[in-house]
Amino acid sequence: MLAWFSSWGSADSNAKPDLVAPGRRLVSLRVPGSTLDTLFPERIVVAQNGSTYFRLTGTSMATGVVSGAAALLLERQPNLTPDQVKALLVGTTQRYGQDSGKGLPNPIADGSGLLDAYAAVNAAPAAAPSTALVPGGLVLSATQSVEPLACANHALRPADGFARALYPVLFGSPLHWKNPTRCGIHWRRLTWDTLDWNSIAWDNFVWTSVAWDSIAWDSVAWDSVAWDSVAWDSVAWDSVAWDSFTLD
Repeated sequence: MLAWFSSWGSADSNAKPDLVAPGRRLVSLRVPGSTLDTLFPERIVVAQNGSTYFRLTGTSMATGVVSGAAALLLERQPNLTPDQVKALLVGTTQRYGQDSGKGLPNPIADGSGLLDAYAAVNAAPAAAPSTALVPGGLVLSATQSVEPLACANHALRPADGFARALYPVLFGSPLHWKNPTRCGIHWRRLTWDTLDWNSIAWDNFVWTSVAWDSIAWDSVAWDSVAWDSVAWDSVAWDSVAWDSFTLD
């Protein structure tokens, strides 16, 4: 069943989360003397050989499970792009929770479903050997994917802060629009200098037209992302049931 502390995005946003993975009462590495290690000694797990580990619950623990599945995918097919890895993970999820009798608190709360690492790895095409005859009778061997893979992020736009950070990098590149007359605006008449880059413009921009591989990422002004623009004051912190939080 979905953990009570697992959160999700709104229906009008990109999928958040993309999928879910086990994250309760997981045994992992221990850092002796750390804050958690000191505060919760009852969470220490001792193996038969005397090694000690730590048991925790949280979305951070689920993150390690998903990154492990990604590592298995890349071990099978090293040439996968991050977009393709994501497509394989979200495209091979499994159903869960039927025996618990408890449904999801929201239809979008678990993204595409529960991670299935075995299915994802077996859905990834293994690197297949190929040969080519070159002048002189030599045979060269190479590896290639046996079939094309889907892209999970196709047509999704970056967050507003990330888009603003990319603005000086993309400035002057061709403008491609999803809907040339959206909201009654003649988008094709606009230029980089006359365009008001609000959320409507980011939504209407065809992000797949950007040559991402050609971007010098170290030139992106990450410091310009206005993190302080988040309306933290609007978060009803008093309504959070802090006393109900448990590390399991």
